[in-house]
Amino acid sequence: PVPDDGSVPEAQLSEDTRALHITPDEFVGFTAEQLLENLTVNGYNSALIEVKGESGYVYFDSEAAVGGALSPAYDAYGKIKYLQDNGISCIAYISCFRDTAAATSSSGMEVRSSSTDSTFFDSDGYAWLDPFSEDAKKYNLDIIKEADEGGFSQIIIDNVCFPTKYTTEEPVYKADASSADSKNAVLINFINEAVSVAGKEKLTVMCDTYGFYENKETPNERYGRNLLKSECLSYAADLRLTRQETAVTGNTELFSYVDEMPMVFILDAGNIAVSHLTSSKEASNILAVVERDPADTYTYAVHSGIKNTIIW
Repeated sequence: PVPDDGSVPEAQLSEDTRALHITPDEFVGFTAEQLLENLTVNGYNSALIEVKGESGYVYFDSEAAVGGALSPAYDAYGKIKYLQDNGISCIAYISCFRDTAAATSSSGMEVRSSSTDSTFFDSDGYAWLDPFSEDAKKYNLDIIKEADEGGFSQIIIDNVCFPTKYTTEEPVYKADASSADSKNAVLINFINEAVSVAGKEKLTVMCDTYGFYENKETPNERYGRNLLKSECLSYAADLRLTRQETAVTGNTELFSYVDEMPMVFILDAGNIAVSHLTSSKEASNILAVVERDPADTYTYAVHSGIKNTIIW
């Protein structure tokens, strides 16, 4: 939204961002000096570092992490400070509702299974926190707050969504999730709360193309509707080919090239994300998240109109 004084808020990521995803093993196993050398030699000016991954483990000292989830790297915040003092922007990655550790911690925050009344696991083996759970939302907001106070220059929140990969089990929530509007509303409200915690200049929402695209006749199962109605100004389009779920979403026409012409998919999906975001907000920034291999993924993301990139 435009402020009352008529000025347009400045979106984050003002310079071209070329970031590399640092895995938890890499962050733990390498010294700050080694990380810096690897980033600078390969032309990166930013690093995406997991604070809480999809496993639910929290890799930084945390008072918020549930029991069993805390797995901090030695001198983690010291490494962040060293990298940033040497010109590398450090971006925190937080997986919100796809979180096995917290969902299996007997905390009552989890999505349940319809068939067994136990914790729901998706077909990739991950458990989920329930977006309708106030405790689950507060848990993620507390992690976001710690990252904000820990010195990261930016924060990316991912998996702000509902699970879509099922086996024979179906997820059961604390509220009625049959309505696309109710699912979308709870996600938008969570994003707005995250913006209040971290600030519009610092927070980025990561989502696949269905977070940008909306077909009101066939609402998508993951977000209900698109995520662009939030107060967030910055979005990261997840264009990783391995993360596209055309069979689940049912809209095979939009993603017809994922398997046959993957580079064309990146080009088309990137264009869709850019056009929908820029038409929805007065000020915005967008990043593309692409896999390290093949190398062409980066080039095609840039050609789609997204100059800020994260190599995963």
